[in-house]
Amino acid sequence: MSSLMRKMFLLSLLAVGAGCLGAADFFAIPADGGADLSPDKVYPQGRLFPFSGFQPKSLKETKDAFFTMAGPGYGPRIQSLTKEACELKMPMIYTIHANYNGKPLLKAQFDAKGVSLDWEQIRSDIERQVKTALASGVDVGWWYLQPEELRFWRKDEIKYLKVAYETIRAADPLKRPVWMYNPNHYDIEGLKKYTGLMDIMGKGMYANYSGNKSSRVWCRWSSENQVKAIEATGAKSFAICVPEMFEEPAAGSMDKIESWVRHDVYLSLICGSKGVVVFSLATRPTLSADAHSRYYAAYKQVARELNGPVGLGQVFLFGKRCNDLHGKVISGPAEVSITPLPRKPDVFKYPSVTFADVSYKTGRYFLAVNSAEEPVGYELSGFPPEAVKFTDVVSGKELTVARGGLLKLDFRPLEVKLLRMTPNLQ
Repeated sequence: MSSLMRKMFLLSLLAVGAGCLGAADFFAIPADGGADLSPDKVYPQGRLFPFSGFQPKSLKETKDAFFTMAGPGYGPRIQSLTKEACELKMPMIYTIHANYNGKPLLKAQFDAKGVSLDWEQIRSDIERQVKTALASGVDVGWWYLQPEELRFWRKDEIKYLKVAYETIRAADPLKRPVWMYNPNHYDIEGLKKYTGLMDIMGKGMYANYSGNKSSRVWCRWSSENQVKAIEATGAKSFAICVPEMFEEPAAGSMDKIESWVRHDVYLSLICGSKGVVVFSLATRPTLSADAHSRYYAAYKQVARELNGPVGLGQVFLFGKRCNDLHGKVISGPAEVSITPLPRKPDVFKYPSVTFADVSYKTGRYFLAVNSAEEPVGYELSGFPPEAVKFTDVVSGKELTVARGGLLKLDFRPLEVKLLRMTPNLQ
């Protein structure tokens, strides 16, 4: 009997009388949805998990820190960013901003009195920029459109988005995805207006800036709205996480930055986001050197977990979402809530702990976030009793499973737990 057959036989024995999914089925390896994709290209053309930030100071530094994309950039930085990306062979989020009468088109020119835009001139300039980028040798991963935050209720603004999107897609033989940033406050109804006019949904997800510093489940509301807008309209798009790094924390909050970053990013990924683009990596007067350093260090740690040896980015991109595991709060708050829109009285309530149950070729994963500002005691079930070994993927520490096939977990405020489940054959 081969080693693999012996393991499967033992697992089948362990499944007998388990009262839940058998171990052999629980650990069955799903098909790899990215098996045919290039390991050197960024998602969705390749397997690289997208991780980037606006206006990076040094691409060499970000590449060494497991960031996988360059940009987006603004103004003069676009040219130098393109040069660095070419030299480092780093995929780029390439900015397209139509020139009109020799100058970048401004939002103030849309729907302005006495201004009649020449749409053929705009279309021609966008096509020229796409072809110039492709001829330059830069590895375009995604296209990024400026001006940003084009409003769907403004006739010329939404027409520009439509013209730009159609022109970029027509000029790019590989049909790489197009993204335009949307504002922090957009809800699902607003986002649904854009799903057919871009391939990536990535709105701001700024808990602090939105006044939700102590209600960080805002990030779940934001991320799920993007995913639900795509699903509701049947669009062939995907959502990404755009977390914050531009505003000085309130007095006494500096030590919370690492937990904010980890909570916000992982909650968004658990809720279905397929990439991370930080706004922003630039040094700016609104952010002290100390805060910038702390934010950047936290994002680099997450990038390493996603794209380094741990490889969680592959799990989020290509793992199979399952629903066998069940969790129950046994102490602390079971729910958290937000009132996200100041002009509306809606209150949204969510479980304090959000988790994803994911099966991948490297194991079965329990990826969870506590959005409460208080400790939470949690009890996890649904895995084959006595047949599972839990390991923290970051620290390598093994966890003890309680009798009866239950795992008891203590979450600190805003804590992220990243656990891999593997067969316990001892």
